Amino acid sequence: MSLECTQAAGTGPPRSLERSNRTRFPFFSDIKGDHRLVLSTVETVVLALIFVVSLLANVCALVLVVRRRRHGTTVCLVINLFCADLLFTSAIPPVLAVRWTEAWLLGPVACHLLFYMMSLSGSVTMLTLAAVSLERMVCIARLQRGVRGPGRRARAGLLTFIWVYSALAALPLCIFFHVIPQRLPGAEQEISICTLVWPSIAGEISWDVSFVTLNFLVPGLLIVRLLQALRVNVAQA
Repeated sequence: MSLECTQAAGTGPPRSLERSNRTRFPFFSDIKGDHRLVLSTVETVVLALIFVVSLLANVCALVLVVRRRRHGTTVCLVINLFCADLLFTSAIPPVLAVRWTEAWLLGPVACHLLFYMMSLSGSVTMLTLAAVSLERMVCIARLQRGVRGPGRRARAGLLTFIWVYSALAALPLCIFFHVIPQRLPGAEQEISICTLVWPSIAGEISWDVSFVTLNFLVPGLLIVRLLQALRVNVAQA
């Protein structure tokens, strides 16, 4: 089939051209123009401050908690929160580097991993907070019945489930993030950006809805409901 026939049929090159001309969200890259130095400096100060405070606070809290002899379920979950926060904090330096270079110069591996790690840590944090709230309710029930708490294997299984589930749920972000050339507003030529390239819009929508619902909305509602139940139990006691 000739090129003209293919174009007339509405398939082939026109569709590819439409995809290639699609403007994608640049995520970390941004053209600041004449105010680049000032804006980048402000971003550096803010992000560096957040990085240092978060790093020191989480490391110090982690050391204090680990030094405790008894590591119950709640303590293990709190340690898990610190680890997830440190994972998220580790994403600040590469983000800061891209804010200065504007173009993505960190390579495809970092592009695949950066937003994946950020989403993974956020999911782990929400699920862990929900697990802490649930464990508090279970603890009250155990005290009322005189039953012992879960052992080390149960705690290890819970933490493993949280991390494995979060890693699998966020896996599409690792797979579909790519480095592509794109001309951003204010740029004189195309630059490399790290962006999300889904194979289909339907797949993107279905994953977005599922991920937000299962990893944030449901745990958030569970936390609120359990806190309300805890408040009622405390008031009755």
